[in-house]
Amino acid sequence: QDALDRHVDRHDERGHELSRLLLGENGLPVLNQAGFAGWNARYDDRGYIIARDYFGIDGRPQHTHRGFAGRRAEYDDLGHETSVLYVDEKGQPLPAGALVQEVATDSVAERAGIQPGDLLMVWNALPIRGSLSLQRYVEQSRTKAVKLSILRAGARRELRIQPGPLGVDVIDSRFPIPE
Repeated sequence: QDALDRHVDRHDERGHELSRLLLGENGLPVLNQAGFAGWNARYDDRGYIIARDYFGIDGRPQHTHRGFAGRRAEYDDLGHETSVLYVDEKGQPLPAGALVQEVATDSVAERAGIQPGDLLMVWNALPIRGSLSLQRYVEQSRTKAVKLSILRAGARRELRIQPGPLGVDVIDSRFPIPE
């Protein structure tokens, strides 16, 4: 694969960056470390990015290494992001969660059966939107067992989690809904 050499940007009349294409030394599109060759953006009337879609070398929509092909955002009157939605290559919403990277030996998570690669999705009926919400839920449940819904190899599973530190390293992630 050709090394990344430069990028070509396209802007609108307001100076907003509408697209970026990553090019190699040979002048052809290349994938970056995040797994895409470029992106397209859309802005609202106030100049806030409301959509960004990622594409591959062939120009077609492509998932990034984080598991999504696009991001949608809404803003309040003060310009603060009020909601974010991640989408797949077809523009369909993806569920949020915390992707397990590591499980500590002899931890609550290991005893419950959590494995690296599991997507933690629902903690005691509360949606896990990422690592911060997971951390908050674990702290709030220190003294009671809870139900955890996970996605493993495309299948949803329910686990019972005992009180105590969970013992997992996670990253925020978005994955396609299994069929």
